[in-house]
Amino acid sequence: MFDTEEEQNMMLDRRLKATRPAAYSASPLASSFHTITMAMHRAAIAASVLSAWGALASCTSDVRPDTYLQQEVMKLQERTIPADSHLVSDPPPVIQGWVALASWEFESSLSPGSYNLWVTSRLEPDFRMLEAANSPLRFSRYTKGDVEAVSIDTASASGTLHVTVKVEIYPD
Repeated sequence: MFDTEEEQNMMLDRRLKATRPAAYSASPLASSFHTITMAMHRAAIAASVLSAWGALASCTSDVRPDTYLQQEVMKLQERTIPADSHLVSDPPPVIQGWVALASWEFESSLSPGSYNLWVTSRLEPDFRMLEAANSPLRFSRYTKGDVEAVSIDTASASGTLHVTVKVEIYPD
C-alpha cells in the first residue's frame, strides 16, 4: 500500500492529528466538522439539562407551602374582616403536624346579627355553613386537595363586637 516507510509514517501522523479533538474556532465561519459536531453535542446536552429543569419546575409547586398558607390566610382575612374594623391580634399561621392553623381577632361596630349575615354572604358559596347556631359560626370547603375549616366566634360588649376567627387547613 505504501511505497516507503516514510510515507507510511506520514499517513499515520496525519491520522493521529485528525483524531485529536479540535479546538473551538474563534471564527463564526468555522468549517471543522469535528468542531461543529462537538458544539452540537454540547448544545444538545445543555438543552436536555434545561428541559429537565423545566420539567422539574412544572412538577413542583411554584409557591412554597408557607407562602401558600400566608396567601390563603390573607384571602380569608379579606373575606371575614369588615372595612370599619380594628385588628386586635394577628399571629402568624403555624403548621403543626398535618394541620395548618391560623387565627385573628378584631373589633367592629357591627351588631352580631349584622356581622353574621355579612360574613356568611362573603364566604358562601365557596364555603358551606356547618352549623346554623348563632355563635360560633362554622364553615368548611374542599379546595385544591385541602379541607379548610373556619370557625367564627363573636362577643358583643358596650357597642363593640369582638370577633375571633380560627382557620384549620388539612392537606389531602
